[in-house]
Amino acid sequence: MGLREGVKSQTSHNVHECFGKIQQGGNCMIANEEVDQYITTQDSDEERLGRWSWIQLAGDGAVTRIITAYIPCATRKRAISATIAQEKSCWRLQGEYQCPRKLLRRDLMSTMLRWREEGDKLILLLDGNDNMKNEQLARMLRCPDIDMKDDIKYRIETDGPATFVHGSRQIDGAWVALDVEISAACVLSFFFGVGNHRAILLERVE
Repeated sequence: MGLREGVKSQTSHNVHECFGKIQQGGNCMIANEEVDQYITTQDSDEERLGRWSWIQLAGDGAVTRIITAYIPCATRKRAISATIAQEKSCWRLQGEYQCPRKLLRRDLMSTMLRWREEGDKLILLLDGNDNMKNEQLARMLRCPDIDMKDDIKYRIETDGPATFVHGSRQIDGAWVALDVEISAACVLSFFFGVGNHRAILLERVE
């Protein structure tokens, strides 16, 4: 990726199909030199569909896992290159015919619950393509077993702003476990981050 020395990245994408140099889906994380010294391990979803990436940080007796996840749009388009179409194709080859969005929610929650049982603190940075107020994944993240909060909504004590430039709802979120101490958080204006979604910033002081 042409990163400077001391910077680490974790990327993930669908490795089962290739549609050319430009392919929808996947995600990326970058850790600068200050964070690099705390990274113990990093990886992506086991299915190698580019559904999420993660890095694990350790220091002062605490282990924190930061996850970036992308849930594809429930599009009606017939384009075989759409992310949800790619995932559907891969799952059907394995005899699985459920909606890829449902499978992603199931697998992500199962994986995060396992990490919680191992003692990790969790931060989930999510493009959910779903309302962060009350849709299914938001409700799952608030359940007692994992007990996470949308840190922006928690701080402003009201619904978050629209996070897609052509949207009217908050479909992106920064979800943190209750044992993660965040000192500050904010949502940037459109086009101050990468792409056409608002960037969400979290500050965690150790």
